[in-house]
Amino acid sequence: MAPGSRRRRPVTALLAVALLLLGSALGAPIALCRSTQLGLYLDYGVGYTIPAGLVKAINAFLDLVNAGSIEAKAGIGNVDNVFNKLDIQPDKKICKT
Repeated sequence: MAPGSRRRRPVTALLAVALLLLGSALGAPIALCRSTQLGLYLDYGVGYTIPAGLVKAINAFLDLVNAGSIEAKAGIGNVDNVFNKLDIQPDKKICKT
């Protein structure tokens, strides 16, 4: 590997989110509204980083052959929602607004 260059390894992250709410400004006089939400997200990807000097040299060569340039950093990835559950109590219309 060239000095100063860094390889990016595949990245995977798992994020869990929990949310608890009590009350509602609109529904407070009529009903005590409570809600809970649980979400699970999967974040994954892979990428690369190339030293700036090497990028300049590669792009100079690519300009000579009329090809597109490259970036110093690039990668691909995605975030997927694995699980999402929302529960609102009591089951009244005023609490769901």
